[in-house]
Amino acid sequence: MATLTFEQPKHLAFVQKLEADIRFNLSDSCAQGLYLDELIALQPNALQGVNLGYAPIQGAFLLREQIAKFHSAGLSTPFNAEQVATFCGAQEAIFAVMSSLLSPDDEVIVFTPCYPSLAHLPTVLGAKVHTIALQASQKWQYDIDALAEHINERTRLIIVNTPHNPTGTVLSAQQAERICQLAAKYSCYILADEVALHGYSAEQPLSSLFSEYDKTIHLGVMSKSLGLAGLRVGWAITQDRELLQKMLNAKTFTSICCSAVDEQLARVALLHSEQILAQNNQQIRDNIAHFERFITAYAGLFSWHAPQAGSLALVKFNHAMPVETLAVALAQQQHTLILPSSVFDLAGNYFRLGLGNRHFAQGLARLSALIDEQDLYHSP
Repeated sequence: MATLTFEQPKHLAFVQKLEADIRFNLSDSCAQGLYLDELIALQPNALQGVNLGYAPIQGAFLLREQIAKFHSAGLSTPFNAEQVATFCGAQEAIFAVMSSLLSPDDEVIVFTPCYPSLAHLPTVLGAKVHTIALQASQKWQYDIDALAEHINERTRLIIVNTPHNPTGTVLSAQQAERICQLAAKYSCYILADEVALHGYSAEQPLSSLFSEYDKTIHLGVMSKSLGLAGLRVGWAITQDRELLQKMLNAKTFTSICCSAVDEQLARVALLHSEQILAQNNQQIRDNIAHFERFITAYAGLFSWHAPQAGSLALVKFNHAMPVETLAVALAQQQHTLILPSSVFDLAGNYFRLGLGNRHFAQGLARLSALIDEQDLYHSP
């Protein structure tokens, strides 16, 4: 049997290589969320009586009920607790899905740029990956015609992410319907990465676009819209009971179960999700307005498309200096992080902008200081 070779995701390797004291993160993919004392204050007795033994492998039933309710927002046919499995973050869920579905010589289609493991992990498992690149000239919209060209009888899995990381693009209902039609034609699965689905939206609130297709696996997590990455709880939802059991079997070889404390605190957060999301989404709106003022002040130096939903966007640095050089200088001199698009395998002078952080203004002030110190606004 061949050795499984895992590469560290490029964005994590980039941060590690910086060896800088990062105090402000302008590329954070999470909303702000709460501190522990703020979360416990929502339900002061939440941790009384929590058993510190192993939690159920599938996840605590009361938590799975809340996840099903949360992820069903806007759907005519809601999910139920038996369709939900919890994992230690979305990454473990991705591993469980792919290791349960993919065999050597299977084919996977993924739209890029994307979270690195979505494109890398299938290759580790021996599958062939076809990537379809989103284009800036198309405002990062999904190219469904390209999907139709790539899909075939060997396609096992289509991976879609909406709202999209790192562009903030959102699939339309018409695009999703066509993806489902193509998947049904070739009897393949859809992995719907919906980790930022229930957060900020520039227009109406979003709901899952793939719930009617019975070979969809829906991915969610506490970290993105809710901003609670310190609670290592993610989930997968599927109507396919056999696949769900295979995923749970895979989980027994990784974490076995989530932390009972994390699961209880996740349930508290979901019970109060409207309040948490309202606070987080207002922070994103405020930060979008702040960034609009920033790029107006440095007219022409930066350009972007504000996110349709979620807390992320791509920003183009319109300067001869490579954005990687800017990122290193910003980290080392101003203790502030931006992630260049190259870590997401996207060519061009872009960086990922995270709009969810309550310290966004301070980070932006550090970027402004670097621009002024190096006279980047007036130099070519």
